[in-house]
Amino acid sequence: MQVLRSKGTFWLASRVARAGNWSKVGRYLALGPGAHWLASVPRAAWPTTPEVDRYVATYWDEAVGDCRQEVVCIGIKMDAAAICRAFDTALLTDAEMDAGPEAWAQYSDTFAPWARDAEVPA
Repeated sequence: MQVLRSKGTFWLASRVARAGNWSKVGRYLALGPGAHWLASVPRAAWPTTPEVDRYVATYWDEAVGDCRQEVVCIGIKMDAAAICRAFDTALLTDAEMDAGPEAWAQYSDTFAPWARDAEVPA
């Protein structure tokens, strides 16, 4: 199995306001800040465009808003089930998910700080 490239968006429980960006090429892996999740932005501040309406219709979940994991892997003879199992080990358990954002903020977070982590558009 060889993953040549992977990229996408991820949600860290310890950083609920902002998406993370994932980009891997060969041995190089870059993880950094992405856009704010709409779920962390007051509804009145959302752009009013058909694109946003389609995005919300596609991705909105009443429990977590638009927060999600979405990573694509490109490679040769990849074992999709093994890749999914590896990613699944990073997900919150049901009990952890039920604990909510206040508990998640206390979880260990070894990622480097992201510029303007706490800043949420008004």
